[in-house]
Amino acid sequence: MRLLTAFLCLLFFAAVPVPSASAATLSADAEAATGTLIAAPPPGTPDGSIGIRLVDVPVATQNDPRARSYIVDHLNPGVTIDRRVEIENKTSSNQSVRLYAGAARIAQGGFKIEDGAAKNELTTWTSLSPSQLDLSPGQQTTAVVTINVPQDAPETEQYAVIWAEVRGPAPVSGDPAPGGGGGVTEVSRVGIRVYLSTGPGNGPPTAFRIDSITASTDSDGSREVTAQVSNTGGRALDITGALALSNGPGGISAGSFPITRGTTIAPGTSADIAVALDPLLPTGPWKATLDVTSGFVTVTATAELTFPPAGQDQPLNPLWFALGGGLLLLLIAALILWILWRKKSRNDDEAEATASSQ
Repeated sequence: MRLLTAFLCLLFFAAVPVPSASAATLSADAEAATGTLIAAPPPGTPDGSIGIRLVDVPVATQNDPRARSYIVDHLNPGVTIDRRVEIENKTSSNQSVRLYAGAARIAQGGFKIEDGAAKNELTTWTSLSPSQLDLSPGQQTTAVVTINVPQDAPETEQYAVIWAEVRGPAPVSGDPAPGGGGGVTEVSRVGIRVYLSTGPGNGPPTAFRIDSITASTDSDGSREVTAQVSNTGGRALDITGALALSNGPGGISAGSFPITRGTTIAPGTSADIAVALDPLLPTGPWKATLDVTSGFVTVTATAELTFPPAGQDQPLNPLWFALGGGLLLLLIAALILWILWRKKSRNDDEAEATASSQ
């Protein structure tokens, strides 16, 4: 019985899953809002449109991909910042451009833009100078975005968009000439996202985890890997990253493959991200290594994946698989214990019967 007890203890500890470590790279705290600024990357707006881009990026966040495209900052109550933006007329006609801040929110795994010049607290703190521009074809000019956080600002993160908007008569079918819209106004706008957290100290940290990974095969044979990501920190996430496959059939490797369906995830919520793969990719099994990044933070998860037949999903959560395997071992141990107990009881009964007959 001592050997059996030791065996059961060994099985029990083997059944308890040990959480796997996930690699994470964290930056130092962001520089104060009034810190040094550097030039932002050049614009990528196509010809035939109005373009807008950041001119300045804080030195402390110059390596953060989000901060080079969006206004991303943490401000204490009572602090004011200025950020320059460049507006360019890439059309072939004169344009009157209106500049303003509009409200936004994060919902259903995306950065949602409110209608028109909708307001929230952040937009009431934000102003642009000038707020109206008249640009000739090819002309560029700069404007200043000022965000003045009041002393009683709430401790939270808010979202907005800095808009450059052009209005004009909409062309009608058969009459492409300007002014032929019959009273219908066409509105075109481009913008820069704003992610601003407010409160004392260095602000809430960015943190997230990868909850599960799923391998699937569509009805047309296309393969996809989907992962659920939970935002456990206090800042919104803009997800990028890549998937690498190794230890495949015959020891082959594939990738890395970029995340093809990223998302924006609000604090305290979860959303799915996806990586599209070639239909000719072998079924597996594969060792999948998924790197998920938002700003300075990268989380890595690894798992074994096998792509199922067309139209099926294969969810993989290492914790649940470990729990399932552990329960199976415990059931086997219980069965062995029961068999030994029954055998001992039978032997005892036979011994008693023999003693009685004598």
